[in-house]
Amino acid sequence: MEPFVWSEKISVGVPAMDAQHQQLMRLLNAFATHSDPGVAFDTIMSMFDYAAVHFGEEEALLSRIGYPGLEQQKREHQAFLARTTEFSAQSLSDPAVYVRIATYLTSWLLHHIMEEDMKYKAFVLKQGD
Repeated sequence: MEPFVWSEKISVGVPAMDAQHQQLMRLLNAFATHSDPGVAFDTIMSMFDYAAVHFGEEEALLSRIGYPGLEQQKREHQAFLARTTEFSAQSLSDPAVYVRIATYLTSWLLHHIMEEDMKYKAFVLKQGD
């Protein structure tokens, strides 16, 4: 798996959210580089925990600014957390499971930031005017 590299093209225009997205990327990159199943499990659990915190803060921000797509964001977040709960019960010592989890997380995070979160960027920037 290619590591995530942060760039301004995926900035959502909110420094706190960008910093949290960068942390999620760091955790995903760390997960992808660990070959020890125990370390990988700890890393992925940290990522899931951090994602839950991030989602709460992102939803609070979007609620405060009256973002009309808040419910869609919530649905995306809930689906992610439900799926990651399923993953937490699987063995990372199985290479197929490891690859399946890494693939899901990579595609989900990229899609979510580039598609769903970018939808609120213009709204957030307009609020600053």
